Amino acid sequence: MKNKKKQNNQQDIEILKDFLELENKELTTKIQTFFHLLYLKSPENFIMTANPITILKKLYEDDKNLNIHEICAILLTCNMQNLETFMKIPSFTKICALFSPNFSQLPSKYHLNYIQCLQASILFYLDSKAIKIILRHIKILRESGIISFHDEKCLEVAMIPDKMTTQTNKKENTKTYSSFLHVDLNKTLFKNQLVSILQAKKILKTTQWAKSLVFLCEEDFTKHICIVGGKKTGKSTFLATLLYDNKKDSQQKIPLEAIAPIEYIYGKDSLHVSYMHFNDLKSLGESPNTEVSTLIERLQQEFHNSLKHGSEKAHHNTFYEDFYSNDKIKLVNHVSISSKNNLFKYVNFINTPSLIPPTFRHLQIYHYILKSNIVFYMTRTDTFLQNSSDINKEAELIVRLLIKENIEFIYVVCTQMDKINLTLKRRQNIYTKLKASIESLLNYPLHEKQRLLKKLVFHCIATNAAYNIRSGKNITSESSFDITSSGILELENELFEHIFQLPLKHYNIEILKNVLSLYKKNYFFSKRSEDTDIKKQISNISESYYMEVTHEINILKQHLQTMLQKLPTQYSSFYSSFTNLRDNLYSQFIQSLNYETKTRANFNIKRLKTSTIESIIVGLQGLSEILQEHFLSLNEFQAILKILNPKDSRSFVKFSYTPEHKNILEILFTHFQKIIHENLFDDSNAIVTEHLSNIFDTILPSSIKKNEIQEDSVVKPIRESFEYYFLLLERNINMLFNKKVQHFSSYIEMVEIILESIFLHYYKDSTMYEVDECKSILKILENRGEA
Repeated sequence: MKNKKKQNNQQDIEILKDFLELENKELTTKIQTFFHLLYLKSPENFIMTANPITILKKLYEDDKNLNIHEICAILLTCNMQNLETFMKIPSFTKICALFSPNFSQLPSKYHLNYIQCLQASILFYLDSKAIKIILRHIKILRESGIISFHDEKCLEVAMIPDKMTTQTNKKENTKTYSSFLHVDLNKTLFKNQLVSILQAKKILKTTQWAKSLVFLCEEDFTKHICIVGGKKTGKSTFLATLLYDNKKDSQQKIPLEAIAPIEYIYGKDSLHVSYMHFNDLKSLGESPNTEVSTLIERLQQEFHNSLKHGSEKAHHNTFYEDFYSNDKIKLVNHVSISSKNNLFKYVNFINTPSLIPPTFRHLQIYHYILKSNIVFYMTRTDTFLQNSSDINKEAELIVRLLIKENIEFIYVVCTQMDKINLTLKRRQNIYTKLKASIESLLNYPLHEKQRLLKKLVFHCIATNAAYNIRSGKNITSESSFDITSSGILELENELFEHIFQLPLKHYNIEILKNVLSLYKKNYFFSKRSEDTDIKKQISNISESYYMEVTHEINILKQHLQTMLQKLPTQYSSFYSSFTNLRDNLYSQFIQSLNYETKTRANFNIKRLKTSTIESIIVGLQGLSEILQEHFLSLNEFQAILKILNPKDSRSFVKFSYTPEHKNILEILFTHFQKIIHENLFDDSNAIVTEHLSNIFDTILPSSIKKNEIQEDSVVKPIRESFEYYFLLLERNINMLFNKKVQHFSSYIEMVEIILESIFLHYYKDSTMYEVDECKSILKILENRGEA
């Protein structure tokens, strides 16, 4: 068979020799790479005797308008995918005829062989200067939509000069096939800031008045990246590619699917599993979906001992067998994969279950998103090639992420590029349509809309190809993508910049800077202070000052304790209203259903479902606002507000003798307002409501007939669904309320400590400090990482 194929190839070459002067030559790396990437085969060892570029120069030496390098670029971009289109263009056939006057007599089945000989010859004779010019023309062809992004990248890889390839081959391989896990973290702004914060911690520990403020340096400044997306969008493959470590090849045979959230964190190399809490399992067991409830009940009995312990260690090599094959993974709250790699000291990754999962998992995803700095939203490329409604649905989900203040960047990653090869122009069309849809949903002033849109990052990735190449399974990949054209390196470079070259933003750091500035200034004891007014104020500090400050701080503590005693009663009244809302809405729904089916010839089930869901959302929003008002209207809350408000002359601002004291008060008050204005009806409640809506669609499809609406098949499941999802809503709002109370309480306690340190202990401490180290730390923090 091989001999026959070789014989046919030889015959083809003999035919081509009637049209081109060819000779047998040893092929360069450029030619071999070019043919492997574009044609998935090795080239024949035949090259034109004369340099094709020289031929073009002789033919057109007087024609200044003709660009010879552009002709070379056009010839190199022709391949089996676009040959038929190219051959229909008269100007292209004229180019082919430049090298053989009788080209028109060549049978069409040999056209590709002819062009391949021209391509190999051009690559054989090219010098490095000509390569750069030709690549610029290839880029123009891609930007014009004539060739695909993939073709451009393949040509870029193929046309690296041989000398460069040989000299740096080992270095390039290391760079190409290693992953984001091996990035160089030295001399980055983020690391500089963290190092300076650790140095500040040492100063605070040894400073009498500031040692209680060490917690300012102990905040978890690690950045968190959350991966979200629907089924089959390549989340697990993408993350496995990003974090691939060839040292652990035996432990990473296949990417781990996130049926439960998977966290990648710093620590001793291990894999740890935490199981769901009993209350969460109980919620799942009460699900109106009998398949879910039955499964959970069976799994609880089967793995009772594991649940009793709450958590356990697991093994990479047997994880699928131990947890996936028997559904045990569905009892897992989350999986933690620890690594000693230094990257995880600075950034953690969380892979989440596919959207849209059961309600419990969906809420888990939401709460991980709330803790994340960067979110990767994974979507299949073909989603955007179907219809505008799919783009609008994607846009709605992305907007929910964009408006979250904690999220600095949203990476929208279109996957499956190794299955759907798009030109740059088509990619840009996708991005333009998506962005336009997102903009239409952002009902904000122009400046705010522009700020939010700057958080949006768009990438197209050939996920499977990138993973196979990086893990060494198939270096060239079946789709002829290489590591560069897969898009993963470009994404990783941008991600590195966003994590390590952008400074930290946190109110703790802002407070810390002012504390260090106080340390450096030491107004009370320094005779170098030029502000005579401040000197005069501080010199007049008497015992009455300390007594008044202490009294104010004690009042703050008393108000907080009184609030914590009153708030449970406030929530109790809310719960009664919540129960009434549930009962009334269910009653109205059943009555409307009966009315529609008994009195109307053409009843509208869709309108009834939509109306009910809207009533639930409006009702919950109203109750949440009432609960929020209960919180804000307490006399004790108003008293705390007055004590902390720097714009109120009766507040702590009256004790502020330095700009730093005023700055700290303003920072504390700004964050205080952010805490108290957090809405108790957030996306987590909307998520639960959406799941109830989906259940309605299942039980009551719009196509249902009147005679199909029966007690057992419709009314009973509707009642059970109402009870179940309102139970989830009640638990969720209860959790949000308690979380808000806890957050408020811990924040006021922190404020108390800060006020005592800077308004009392600062003036009482008579120690003189070395300030040189403090100045250098302060400089890094103020310059956001720049030394």
